[in-house]
Amino acid sequence: MTKLSDDDKAIVDAYFSNALLEIQDGLPIGALIEVLEYYEDLENYLACAGINKAIKWYKMDTFTKVMVKVNEINNDNDLSELKYE
Repeated sequence: MTKLSDDDKAIVDAYFSNALLEIQDGLPIGALIEVLEYYEDLENYLACAGINKAIKWYKMDTFTKVMVKVNEINNDNDLSELKYE
């Protein structure tokens, strides 16, 4: 695995940040995936790394929020104290 220079890391971070801002502004993930494919075709792998990182972050963030909500629902709907006769 190749280690990125500080300049390359800054480029990846810039694409990551911009992609997150686009997501926040309402850009659908599908559109961001199309942008990723565009940069893959151009072989701009630093851009790809940043955008892919944002997509993965978004998916993990969404998954985490869902799991937190499921946990809240489970805790609010605790039926363990009900008596079944």
